[in-house]
Amino acid sequence: MVSVRQRRVAIVLVQSALIAFSAALAWLLRFDFAFPRPKFFLLALLPLLSLRLLALAYFDLFRDNWRSSGIRDAAEIAKAVLLGSAAFLVVDRWAAAPSFPVSVCCIEALLTAGALAGARMSARAFFEKAQQREGRIKARPLRAADLEALLGRKQVQFNLEPARQRIAGRAVMVTGAGGSIGSELCGQLLALAPSRLVCVDRAETPLFYLQQAHTGAEVETVYRVADIADRARMGGLIREYDVRVIFHAAAYKHVPLMEENLEEAVKNNVFGLLALLEVADEAGCEDFLLVSSDKAVRPTSFMGCTKRIGELIVASRPSARMRCLSVRFGNVLGSQGSVIPLFQRQIDSRRQITVAHPEASRYCMTGAEAVALVLQAFAIGSRGDILVLDMGKPVSILGMARTLIHLSGIAQEKVKIVFGGLRPGEKLAEELFYDFEQRSATGAGKVLRAQSRVTAWPELHDRLRALEVECAAGAPAGIRAQVKQIVPQYQWVASDSTGGMPAARPGERPRSGVSAAPHGVSGRMADREKISCP
Repeated sequence: MVSVRQRRVAIVLVQSALIAFSAALAWLLRFDFAFPRPKFFLLALLPLLSLRLLALAYFDLFRDNWRSSGIRDAAEIAKAVLLGSAAFLVVDRWAAAPSFPVSVCCIEALLTAGALAGARMSARAFFEKAQQREGRIKARPLRAADLEALLGRKQVQFNLEPARQRIAGRAVMVTGAGGSIGSELCGQLLALAPSRLVCVDRAETPLFYLQQAHTGAEVETVYRVADIADRARMGGLIREYDVRVIFHAAAYKHVPLMEENLEEAVKNNVFGLLALLEVADEAGCEDFLLVSSDKAVRPTSFMGCTKRIGELIVASRPSARMRCLSVRFGNVLGSQGSVIPLFQRQIDSRRQITVAHPEASRYCMTGAEAVALVLQAFAIGSRGDILVLDMGKPVSILGMARTLIHLSGIAQEKVKIVFGGLRPGEKLAEELFYDFEQRSATGAGKVLRAQSRVTAWPELHDRLRALEVECAAGAPAGIRAQVKQIVPQYQWVASDSTGGMPAARPGERPRSGVSAAPHGVSGRMADREKISCP
């Protein structure tokens, strides 16, 4: 198998040959296919080639994404050629005897741009033809360039030195370590030199693969299968490994599935969190960070409600020594169970993508961005903070589907896009803040602080106990009603079988005391009685 480095070397060599060929052809065209002063040409070719390659590197054009090349790559090539030409003209004019006439430089720039873009387009056409012959596409892993195309922006790079200063030399635990965020978090933490990294997950297979990925790590790593709701087990692990910092990423996250499993959602996302906080505090842990979600804002899903309750617990629960904070962010592209892998499977198996609604959008980021921002928030956050990560503009799900078709190398008209309606609990668009939350800047440019009145812990504690009673009774309507007491902004529509099915009308924010069925779904949901919890 060809390695990434070998592919990069091949791309550099191919582009170097194209540049050299374009320069020679420009010289021939300028002098009517004669080749005067070959010595001057050869002397000038080395600086020209060097400057061209530097410009290509600056615009990140050594990526091996030629099979998905498009307009954006052509624009980047044009910029790189202009920059390289300008730099070469300056260098050449400063020489004692300029080698290239300006006319040759102009012809060479046009030929080089055409050759570089043409090579990419030819490669894409070749791969498309090959895939059409196979009658299928590969559900290959998304590369950095693919993710940037889906986001519509370049990935943001972050300075993690402040996080290193808080992490270095301390024992760190990550719960949900085998998940998409947890595994990426573990990888970045290893680079920050903790004294020990304790990776905890209830699922053994993802934890096994994580352990294999960390083979050869210089930091001591520990992998433990455990349930965060098991107080004795978690307390024992924290004490045994002298854990000082906990990143809590273990949670149920699938919105429609949690609508049908209310008790488990509460047990894991709410009472599992509370149990872990208490045993961590008792064991002398010093820092605790909860990974939350933008679905916690004005939730229409039960999962979003559990995330909001988690934020409230972390913000209001008193602790004499442990700094507790939450970080809220949106969808992570390519994560387990997310829309991108689902779209890839649909393209591969059926040549069809199902999108909820043509106007649906989500805040999106890559796993690397999400974790880097979590670490920045950890470095600058204060006790009780809810920190919100700036993810730029929401990304259109429909636009993302079309981009993914393009990246797959299949013609757009050969993949059908259908609209299936919002699923139970889904919104047309997510939000990052409540109206009553004040946004303030922090020391990190991409991290904002959400400030509002915190629920008093005795009041929240009593309501949590009441929620625990409802969960023990196993009555869905009672569970939802009690959750509504804790999160008044929660909206839901009653159902005979599930005790309530969340919904949101496209383009309309949920209103207190009013629920609405999503546009584009079957009439039986729209006909349900609209109610709100008392």
